[in-house]
Amino acid sequence: MTMSAARTAAPAFSAGRVFGRAAALIRSRGFVIAIGALLFLATLESASNWAVSTLDLHVLRHNRIPLGDSSLSLLQSVIVMVSEGMVTAWITLLLIGDQIAGDRFDPLAAARQVVTKVGPVTVLVLIFAAGFIGAMLLLVVPALILATAWCVGVPAMVAEDLSPRAAIARSLTLTRGRRWSIFGLMLLPLGIGTLTNVVIMRLFRGGASALVASKTPLLRFAVLPVLHSLEHAVIAALIASIYVELVTLKEGSLKAGIAEVFG
Repeated sequence: MTMSAARTAAPAFSAGRVFGRAAALIRSRGFVIAIGALLFLATLESASNWAVSTLDLHVLRHNRIPLGDSSLSLLQSVIVMVSEGMVTAWITLLLIGDQIAGDRFDPLAAARQVVTKVGPVTVLVLIFAAGFIGAMLLLVVPALILATAWCVGVPAMVAEDLSPRAAIARSLTLTRGRRWSIFGLMLLPLGIGTLTNVVIMRLFRGGASALVASKTPLLRFAVLPVLHSLEHAVIAALIASIYVELVTLKEGSLKAGIAEVFG
């Protein structure tokens, strides 16, 4: 075999396959995924928004410093990020479970498996957050590179039953050599989500500033949490599909160890 033939034998990362796999999952499971995202993420985000605003009013009435933009907002961000990780884990189980079982994987069974991973997912999310913030202190580009390199950490953790440290190492291995492709692929849903948020804010803000408009009850407790949860469900389906694509390209198929997790 010539060197040129060996080069052409290596399969290429396909954005079409990734989008197609994610779109097929959303078409077949769209209603279930939407309900799950609303329960996992939107209700928790709305409740945390209410808690922060309530505590802010309480401290303002007692002439204290508002906490909403400092410690409470940080805690709220962590809670939302952990919820996002749980949704990503759940959607990953649905996608891979369907492929391994050859039929629809029980969403309640997937949810029960995700609940057992709350601790590890929380640790992994905190590592992600610390790493991303640390990289942001350098420049935006290192932070984006890190986010891309670690993007399939949660799918690897739940699909292969890995520890947080092993999941990060697995993500680094899987994404190596294909990070620019993954980064470019993720720009589309992130761009659409950003544009949607801008449009929503313009519709609701009237003559008020964006900051004031975002604190109106309808936006803060209903519209934005619902929109965010649905956006993240789509992104999670894409991340799960990227994981399947990377595993298949690097190892030929989904690992036998993954099937044991779903057995």
